[in-house]
Amino acid sequence: MNRVWFSKSQWAGYITAVTLSVFFVAAFVFGATTINDSIATGGTLSVTGASTLTGLVTMDGGFITTASSTAVAAFNVDGLSTLRGGIVVSNATSTITNLVVVNATSTNATTTILGVSSHASTSALTVSNNASVGGTFTVIGASTYTGLGTFNGGVVVNNSTSTVTNLIMVNATTTSLSVTTVASTTNLVVGGNGTTLAGAIFGFCNIATSVNVTASSTAYADCTEATGIRTGDRVFVMATSSLPTSLIVQAASSTGVAKINLRILNTGYANGTPTGSTQATGVISLNFWAVR
Repeated sequence: MNRVWFSKSQWAGYITAVTLSVFFVAAFVFGATTINDSIATGGTLSVTGASTLTGLVTMDGGFITTASSTAVAAFNVDGLSTLRGGIVVSNATSTITNLVVVNATSTNATTTILGVSSHASTSALTVSNNASVGGTFTVIGASTYTGLGTFNGGVVVNNSTSTVTNLIMVNATTTSLSVTTVASTTNLVVGGNGTTLAGAIFGFCNIATSVNVTASSTAYADCTEATGIRTGDRVFVMATSSLPTSLIVQAASSTGVAKINLRILNTGYANGTPTGSTQATGVISLNFWAVR
């Protein structure tokens, strides 16, 4: 048998070559691994670094993420999804076909809120079917109701610039309509083609100083303390039984704040009997009703 001898320099070259080969193979496998066929694992598959999945990924058992996740493209969920921490939709073009809020009793219905908010003026919540709100429904901006709206508990409009194009009240015997504001531009139209009303006042006024009226002639008296009356209001006055029977209120006009000027006629007759004498009005009160 022939023996093969290696010199010391040859041994050093072989050892260096083997070492470098092992190093490069290990580095290549550590940096990236490409598998062209399917892979199955019966245990846990752990990936400590970032992973890129270019194909379709099917997870029959579901998945759990403990950190924030971002879906750059569309994220479609065909089945029921439960989001215990809530959901925030930041994109104005996002569409949620069916959103159900459950367990309202266990989450305290007074604090369970569905909000649509954005800095964009086009943010909107559209409800195509019936909607029910068990608590307070607050609308900050303008609201448009194209269909019939029924308010069983009544409706209060606090803004003087609000416009109700068509308001129908049923069961009028048990309900009332109040239009109240300080603004003089608040108007009410009754009957569709009726005259616009900016205010309606009624009450009592007082003739504080008696006025003498000569028989078959007229005299003027001021009926004061007519609360709410302003200059230019259209006034209607009706005497009480305290006005002497020979006197008639012929005309009335609002001549100042809380004051109505009256023109009073002395007919010269009392209960059909001629008197032919001057008659004093006396210090009396009269009914008034006024509109503006």
